[in-house]
Amino acid sequence: MAQQLVTREIYKKLKKMDRREMEAYLVNLYQEAFMDGYEKHKSSAPSVDLDELQEKLLEIKGIGKVKAEAILGIIKEIMEVENAE
Repeated sequence: MAQQLVTREIYKKLKKMDRREMEAYLVNLYQEAFMDGYEKHKSSAPSVDLDELQEKLLEIKGIGKVKAEAILGIIKEIMEVENAE
């Protein structure tokens, strides 16, 4: 059988809560779930090999070395911003 999410003890506490306590409990529960999802997403984020990407960009007709470097510069900026958050 699957693990119980709401034990008898938690159920009794929930029944006794007033609106303010329930709001605080639900906000806390939401924040914990959000952070769990965020950490899971952050750790499973795909990595990009920039050298391979540059090679593939250079294979596209109309994109030269200068344009490929400009594209990679923008990608690096975006990746730095995401890593900083």
